[in-house]
Amino acid sequence: TPTTSSKALIIVVATCVAAFLVASVTIVVALTLAYTGPLATSTHD
Repeated sequence: TPTTSSKALIIVVATCVAAFLVASVTIVVALTLAYTGPLATSTHD
């Protein structure tokens, strides 16, 4: 039924968006820690 297809499409899109947001946040946090956190001090040691 069209309703089921629509719900499935919404779920897929929502999952992709959520995964993209999580990946983006993870990258930002990783870069922030790399430049300001313990990793930066150990790298410039």
